[in-house]
Amino acid sequence: MLILSWMARVLPAPIFAVAAALLVRGYSETGGGVAAGVIAGMAIWLCIVGVEKKEERARILPWAGNGEKLVIAGLLFMAGVTFFPLFQGEPILSHVPGPSEPVTKFGSIELHTALLFELGMALVAFGFVSGVAHLLKKKERE
Repeated sequence: MLILSWMARVLPAPIFAVAAALLVRGYSETGGGVAAGVIAGMAIWLCIVGVEKKEERARILPWAGNGEKLVIAGLLFMAGVTFFPLFQGEPILSHVPGPSEPVTKFGSIELHTALLFELGMALVAFGFVSGVAHLLKKKERE
């Protein structure tokens, strides 16, 4: 249990870094947002299993107990990205910039609406995995 407890304190930061890397590459390859959300959720799972004291878990990951709110936020985010083009007379899921338009970059990351959609997917997956982890921990205590 000592090794698991140590891993739960040390590994979440690198796990979140891997999830962020998957998220920003997700717009060019399918499934980046879902994979990023699940991997980030596994960091929460590791903390729930490895850290016994609830107060210490809350200190390490203070926002992790809101799985259902993250799922709702992700769904709203994806709905916004999906239906916003309708207000501009474009078809659903028309991404900005278009195929022949120049893309704004932040370092090596290309910024466009497909990345925002992947972020919504990541929030849904992360919220689901972390929410299930918290529910299972509550059931274990009962």
